[in-house]
Amino acid sequence: MRMVLWLVTILAFLGISSSLLSGMGGDSSHMLNMVHDITTNNIGSLCYHNTYKSIKFQLETEIFRGSQEKAELVRDFLMDSKIYQNYDLSTILIQNLMERDKDIKAARVITFLPTHTIQVESELGKLVVSNSSVDYSVDQEPWYIDRFSSISWRTEKFISPHFSPGSWTFPYFSCAARAWLVSYTLPLFSSNNASNLIGLFVMDISVSSLDINQCETSSSPQSDQRNIIHTFYNTHKCHNTSKCIFQAGHGWVRGGYTCQCREGFYPATSKNGFNGSLVEVAYSDSYSHGSSTYSLLYICIPCSAGCQSCQDDTPCMAEYNWSFRLVLLSISMFCTLSSLITILLVYNYRRVKVFKYSSPTFLSITLMGCAVMYTEMVVIYPVLSTILCVLTKWTRHLGFCITYTALLMKTWRVNLTYRVKSAHKLKLTDKQLLQWMLPVFLIMVIYLATWTISDPPQAVDVILLSGRKFSQCSY
Repeated sequence: MRMVLWLVTILAFLGISSSLLSGMGGDSSHMLNMVHDITTNNIGSLCYHNTYKSIKFQLETEIFRGSQEKAELVRDFLMDSKIYQNYDLSTILIQNLMERDKDIKAARVITFLPTHTIQVESELGKLVVSNSSVDYSVDQEPWYIDRFSSISWRTEKFISPHFSPGSWTFPYFSCAARAWLVSYTLPLFSSNNASNLIGLFVMDISVSSLDINQCETSSSPQSDQRNIIHTFYNTHKCHNTSKCIFQAGHGWVRGGYTCQCREGFYPATSKNGFNGSLVEVAYSDSYSHGSSTYSLLYICIPCSAGCQSCQDDTPCMAEYNWSFRLVLLSISMFCTLSSLITILLVYNYRRVKVFKYSSPTFLSITLMGCAVMYTEMVVIYPVLSTILCVLTKWTRHLGFCITYTALLMKTWRVNLTYRVKSAHKLKLTDKQLLQWMLPVFLIMVIYLATWTISDPPQAVDVILLSGRKFSQCSY
């Protein structure tokens, strides 16, 4: 039986914890919409039927640690000295607390049976004292609890339903104060009965000066993190062509940021940045009413080709004379095809004496080298890039190496043939010359590969007087 009771207790606790986490996480968009409605006074009958509106998310209360510790000292003193029912002494104690801590908006002592409230509130720099036993219905306040309050009921109001020694409420908008507040509630117990709740000590702290940050965590300012509400990170409505820039000092406002176009984009309108509040409204209208304002006004447009940054669609690249380039390309292609066709003719007429004694093999190799050199124009015809710059050097140097190495081998064979003084006939075959030619070709390949790996040529931009640019290989 005891095991069953323990199991029920654990399941109940897990259910409460899950409900609390769900309440604190909540729907960020829904919470931001409520904040927006309150900020723009679009609250309807909220303040006619209720005294407050709570937003269920966990505020970083660690920034109020000093005020919390002072409130706990006052509560301990009230319980130990039993002066919580003394109007004058309680008032002096609360006034002293608020004079020493300017963050506290109001503080009060509530006693039960009968219900009696002593409250000190800061208004326009002055402390206003009120003493009520009838007119002030404390049971409707967000910080109120009594001995009959259940855990689930406390979960609706407080970040933690367990008071040790006190608990913070969720942030709420006070209709009376017209401000965003968070309250710290401390139960008062009888000295001879720790379970007998006889009253409360409550302090209110204004959080209206805190800023809601909807941008990414990485874009948040490193300084003055105390004044930032972190719950709504990455809930901005900037398009992926722009980035969210947090704007400090706006308070509890949905859209307290600007959307700035990313590098390589420019705004559709004349402004460089879009107001976050307007972006939020346009984004909401696009989903609820099918409005096209968001897609027309708050999306950045890609810059023209070759522009790293721009203000409009003005081209950054110089206009090529494509007609002239096409003529040069045609000549180059004609020479390349002529070389390849000539190779076929040499092979076809290789037994004719004029070709036979000129070594058809090396004639074909020479023509092949020429064809490779001519393809350099094909490589540089498009807009240059690093890869094309590398290919430019390879085609030029390899073609030169192949052509002139073949000519050198032929010339060397003729030279050796006529320099022989003995009766013995010197004969160097094409195969022997190719064996001499291959190391020269390998040396060139190793040289080009080393150059490409260690210091490859880059395509750099050359700026003209007109401000436009074109790409050129840098060696």
